[in-house]
Amino acid sequence: MIRRPSAKALILSLTFILINSGLAYPQTPDFAPRVDAVFAPLDKKDSPGCALAVVQHGKIVYKRGYGMANLDYNLPNTPATNFYIASSSKQFTAFSIALLERQGKLSLDDPVTKYFPELPASVYGPVVIRQLIHHTSGIPDYFALLEIAGRSGDDRFTQEDFLDLLARQKTLNFKPGDQFLYSNSGYLLLAILVERVSGKSLRQFTTQNIFDPLGMRHTFFRDDPTVIVPNRASGYSFENGSYKFHAATFALPGSGGLLTTVEDLFLWDQNFYHNKLGDGTPALLTEIQTPGRLNNRKPLTYAFGLEITDYKGLKMVNHAGASFGYRAQLLRFPEQEFSVICLCNSDAVAMSPDRFSREVADIYLSKEFKQQAASTANGVSASSSALNVEGKPIRVPDTELASRTGVFQNRNTKTVWRLFIKDDTLHATVAGLTVRLEPLTHTHFRGVGDLPVLMDFPAPEIKPKTITVTLNGNHSVLDAIDTVPLSAEELAGYAGEYYSDDVDATYKLYVDGGQLFVKIKNKPATPLTPLARDQFEAAGNRLNFERDASGKIARFGIDAGRAANVHFEKRR
Repeated sequence: MIRRPSAKALILSLTFILINSGLAYPQTPDFAPRVDAVFAPLDKKDSPGCALAVVQHGKIVYKRGYGMANLDYNLPNTPATNFYIASSSKQFTAFSIALLERQGKLSLDDPVTKYFPELPASVYGPVVIRQLIHHTSGIPDYFALLEIAGRSGDDRFTQEDFLDLLARQKTLNFKPGDQFLYSNSGYLLLAILVERVSGKSLRQFTTQNIFDPLGMRHTFFRDDPTVIVPNRASGYSFENGSYKFHAATFALPGSGGLLTTVEDLFLWDQNFYHNKLGDGTPALLTEIQTPGRLNNRKPLTYAFGLEITDYKGLKMVNHAGASFGYRAQLLRFPEQEFSVICLCNSDAVAMSPDRFSREVADIYLSKEFKQQAASTANGVSASSSALNVEGKPIRVPDTELASRTGVFQNRNTKTVWRLFIKDDTLHATVAGLTVRLEPLTHTHFRGVGDLPVLMDFPAPEIKPKTITVTLNGNHSVLDAIDTVPLSAEELAGYAGEYYSDDVDATYKLYVDGGQLFVKIKNKPATPLTPLARDQFEAAGNRLNFERDASGKIARFGIDAGRAANVHFEKRR
């Protein structure tokens, strides 16, 4: 007689099959609904979304997909969906350099010109490899240079184009080692360096030395935009209230370029506890998680493509990414053996894997967090609220928001910030980037978008003369600028055609309706706002004009945040 299995046995058997087939995932019953609530606004069939993996003590304790991987074909996101992770890729580029160093094929103190003879020693001679890793080289960011030139990074922008662009630069942003300034150029140089030293492309080197040994079968650096990637999520931009497909064709990996899944990143995450790569020693892991230092010995928070910071009193290792309609974040709390991996496929302001990851960490680690004390950096005292990135946005009266608007300048870097109202919301523009600012209190605002900035304002009834800004753990002060009105005749003195050999671009400046405008090929005309005599602001960038012996305008330089001192000479 054949005995039928009990209902309980059938349920247990079915559960085992579902879990191991990927149709259901292990979860903590108390936490899963709260985690799902974080992503609930995205979990629908007409929206891109995210894939999530929560890792605790060496296991994925919860994983899920939210929203759609492809809106054309109604394909949902899952933990197996493949995403472009943008700047989160940098940790793999830096790790490759650490491997080559241990193989004796380079030294971190080697000058860059040893491997790049096409870069003029008069400009790049003082730069060493270590400074590329820690963003202290002073090399202008090539995306900022392309933006100034009115060009885009696509499949027509080659390694040769990149090196030619850098070779054109007459100066660096600053003396190497004196400052920290995020530069994608440094990491693209590192990628090319891997190829020149190892004889293998970054894609080949990382596959053989990182991804295959760890079993990351769905991870690779895309150096060919035409390659087929199974289960890939499409990237989407959010424009004028609707999603638009973002056709990313950029094919120069190093500063970005990695495609992967949350399940593969779990394998990478676990290698930080039990290293299987290189010489297999913990010393390699210690090196890549050791932040750099400036020339004055001041420590940074940036290590080898990893940010080493604190969150609510706990040590946190992370690196976010955002470009081409994708966003990514991998947060690791090493002392708690806890990580959150969140990959998303839209650049909409509501799509913030950094915020999502922290909210998930808040759920699981609520009993672990400690009181975070206020700190002081760069001579700027940061209030406890300036360190607070969590919380729900509040409603602020329109008149109060309006009092926050204006033009401001960073006290140290001289970068210009413009605060303005758009769609009943406060926004900030700096160096070509625009971020939406959501109020957590009446004086404390959090950036949502490409710039993870925190802003502390004075009391609501006070028009701010200064604003305290926290960005990547660094604190600085913005001073209000009283713009200078100029007559039409005075503005006409700046009009003319200007050419830059630095970026091979021509700017046309002209006056229309009492306003000075700048026009560049492939871009709409942009108004210039006078800040002081011979200083203007345009789209968050600063233009500094110079006069000849007769007092006429002869040239100007552009400071665009990550690219400074880009020179334009007046032709006519």
